Amino acid sequence: MTQKVLPSNPLVAVSDNGAPITSDGGNVLLSMFLNSPVVSRLFNNVEFNVNRKNPRYAKVELFLQMLIQVIEHRLVYVQNMISQPTISRFLSHLTNEDIDELQELNRRIVFLIDERSANTELVLDLDSTYFETFGHQEKIGFNYHYLNVGYHPLIMTDALTGTVHQVSLRSGNTYTGNGATEFVQGYLSTSLSAQHQTIILRGDLDVR
Repeated sequence: MTQKVLPSNPLVAVSDNGAPITSDGGNVLLSMFLNSPVVSRLFNNVEFNVNRKNPRYAKVELFLQMLIQVIEHRLVYVQNMISQPTISRFLSHLTNEDIDELQELNRRIVFLIDERSANTELVLDLDSTYFETFGHQEKIGFNYHYLNVGYHPLIMTDALTGTVHQVSLRSGNTYTGNGATEFVQGYLSTSLSAQHQTIILRGDLDVR
């Protein structure tokens, strides 16, 4: 039987004796994964813009807990979970430089996935999706197809692994294929792994 102490909470230990675990066990494993040396090093290298006075939590801590809440909604931590107002303030203080850092973090994560994959063929799916918004959000627009206001982002995913490789946030009134050429060219020029001998791009976007 092996036993490990939870990095985020030394009062919690995980043992593997072959017995079934409860549904909360996934939260513990997620915490251990995010606190593993390789993964934590990725997040700690994100250089968020420092634009707050005397913050209680670093931006990377806020981002991690927000990510965990989205995935599992709750996690075993010694300290109290960060409140929703604090998370909202974190989101409102994100700058364009911070978003670029998160894009770079995603590229590094994708690269790690590629390194551990034996796939020499890369199949990229390019498509747009739509998100309705409420309230006064930045750069939203009315979409005549969905007949509401929101965002119309462009997304590139790996069809073989489901990994999201790149996202471009766009106003809701942006036509589905606008900017697709530059989006793809920018990705292909900076983010490809040398192991991919064959690259297939799939998409059904109209460009105007």
